[in-house]
Amino acid sequence: MKTICFIIVIALLSISWKSMGYSYPNTHKTTHFVIHYNVDSVPARKDKTYIPIHQIEPGDVVAGDPDWVFDKEVFGKKIRAVPYYIVDMGLFLEEALTAFVGMNIASVEETVSRPNYDKEVAIIRHVYVCPLGDAQNATEGETNSITGSIFIHQNVPTSAELPDKAHVLRKTCAHELLHNLTSYYYSGFMVKLGSYTNATSNAWWWESLAPQADRLVWPSDTPYEAELFAMDNQTGIQHVIHDSWDVCNKAPNWYISSAFLSYLQYYRTGTKASFPEIFKSPVKGAWNLLSYVRTSLDDYVKTSLGSTGLGREYYDYMLWMYEQKYAGLNLKMETAGIPYIQTYEMKKVNIEARKSFKMDVPYMAMRALKIFKQAVVKEKMYTIKNLSREGECAVLVFECTAKGRKLLRELDLYSKKDSMNILHETGKWIEVGVLSYSTHNASSATVEITRYPDFDGIYDGKVEFSGTNPKLDAMYTITLSTLKLEIKGTEVTCDFEFHKHYKKDGFYAKGVQMKGKVNPDGVLEIIGPVKGFSYPKGCVNCCDFPAVLDNPKCFKMSHNPYYWKFDGKVVVDDQGKATCKGFIAAGVGPAKFPKGGERLYAFTVERK
Repeated sequence: MKTICFIIVIALLSISWKSMGYSYPNTHKTTHFVIHYNVDSVPARKDKTYIPIHQIEPGDVVAGDPDWVFDKEVFGKKIRAVPYYIVDMGLFLEEALTAFVGMNIASVEETVSRPNYDKEVAIIRHVYVCPLGDAQNATEGETNSITGSIFIHQNVPTSAELPDKAHVLRKTCAHELLHNLTSYYYSGFMVKLGSYTNATSNAWWWESLAPQADRLVWPSDTPYEAELFAMDNQTGIQHVIHDSWDVCNKAPNWYISSAFLSYLQYYRTGTKASFPEIFKSPVKGAWNLLSYVRTSLDDYVKTSLGSTGLGREYYDYMLWMYEQKYAGLNLKMETAGIPYIQTYEMKKVNIEARKSFKMDVPYMAMRALKIFKQAVVKEKMYTIKNLSREGECAVLVFECTAKGRKLLRELDLYSKKDSMNILHETGKWIEVGVLSYSTHNASSATVEITRYPDFDGIYDGKVEFSGTNPKLDAMYTITLSTLKLEIKGTEVTCDFEFHKHYKKDGFYAKGVQMKGKVNPDGVLEIIGPVKGFSYPKGCVNCCDFPAVLDNPKCFKMSHNPYYWKFDGKVVVDDQGKATCKGFIAAGVGPAKFPKGGERLYAFTVERK
């Protein structure tokens, strides 16, 4: 009983109260419609505010007074001409009805089951032309799902996208007539639903179907209504795609949901969906599971389109829009205040090395993260990691410019050794999209951004002895100590020469293929082989560095230590000055550094 009451209330609310108290002194009849109107309230012929689409019959225009025609006199009174607005309305409705009959979703005749009347008679639909709201919130049309009556605005509002009144009227006629047909299939069906919740949660379906009408009847009449709703700057799809597709039981969201139906019919790869099958599918399908619309369409795309499921179709739809595959239906590049996008701007003051973003995504929905940096930030690279993923969703990385987006690739879990290094480029930014392909359940993903501050450059400095024995410390001098590091992104290379001179002995070392990494925190590690030389004790004129360098016979070579390891940290101050300090360890292999040699020498370098 509650469900029946709900349907009646919805039907009553769909009737404009102004229209109920409105006067309809004039009538225009077509084959299947009776249009009730007031000739003084619709656009007049002589005002020229309405330019008809259909050809004007010569007899409709009388010289001197285009608002009057004298076909004949009735009791001596003049007969007013039918306004072009009403003539076109009748023709539009008939054209739409013919198209819908051809799709087998409408009838124009019915059998009268009474004695002596066993024959087909025409179904007549009544249309009332009346005011529907003021200029601020006017609606083009309404439909009463109980009586089957159609209400059309007496002067349909235009817009920047649709400035021509005749085209707005044509789309309105098809839209409202499709509502009229939908009520035939779904009013009684909704009463059959087991609960109030099921009925209300699927009421949006009526408004999702209706915006398909104009394209079905007039395929070349662009722009199409479904796409106009989806592309609206203030209320379009970019404002609702963060929610599930069918969680849209209010205006204008239920109109926007129609864009997905357009994608299935006209844009998907492979077999295209059939509107009559989409239209009737919910009244045939397993509607008792969760959403009867979503479940029945899931069955339809699997059996008729060879799809893996409705969730995957919606995933493809989101990706198709995100990459702007079609100019008439896409997710725009504007991101300020858009619910499906959160932003991460790298600033000089938020220099945290790592920042994570958890994105919770309902079924058949998406979230995205826009990543960019301030112009004053000098860092050149960052890393994106997919730390975790729960449910049925994919984490996709897009390169973006003002002209559009390009999919770089899907990002797998970081636990599977997957990540992406991104270089900052002028005029470009990155968006990480989390797209759900679940038909029923929520998903989530956590994305981490690892920043690499501006460590790039050439660093010059020196190596210092770092012993703990005062007597030993007093026994040597350093005659040569040069150290140069170069950092590019995360890569570090190192060149050094080091000569420590005792009175009768000494040590000379030279770096060979010294390479390493620096992480976003500035922690640096470099490992590589060295050449080491020991001077023979007591050698005359051999213990100064130039002699050793020029005459290799003057000393004996030793390969101990064979490897050195530089451990340090780069620090950048507020003025951009970068300094790296640390210690050198000695070892006999790239992974063999005994504890006794961990802090053999110290080093300090500064960026030029």
